[in-house]
Amino acid sequence: MHLIRKSDDDLFTGVLLDSASGLILPAGKSVTFAPDHSRYFARAQSDGVDGEDWYLYSRTGLRLWRGMSFVSAKNGKDGSDFVAATLEEPHWSATGELRATFTCSVDKKSTTVLTLTARSGVWAWQPKVDCSAKR
Repeated sequence: MHLIRKSDDDLFTGVLLDSASGLILPAGKSVTFAPDHSRYFARAQSDGVDGEDWYLYSRTGLRLWRGMSFVSAKNGKDGSDFVAATLEEPHWSATGELRATFTCSVDKKSTTVLTLTARSGVWAWQPKVDCSAKR
């Protein structure tokens, strides 16, 4: 596999060139493969956006999941969006699970390691963390 970086308007991303098959697969500005190489995680960055777009793909390039490196919430006073939590340090566990460190914006000293899991075909970070309880 060869990662070829590209800038697509205001998006910093890339593609993977599979030298064995000649296929060009979607990617990001960085890519990490699961230990068994059955899936890969990619990050892309939109210019002017604080967080990253995160993607999980099958080895064949099928997008399994898309999310952001942060969790937004609505301000109760004016309805504006704000960053309630961040996801950082994405990595693969030895057993092939994608994990990331979750930090609530109101309590940056307390972190939780979350795992991206699929239940009934729906991907979500587990366990659920309620940042409003930390206020």
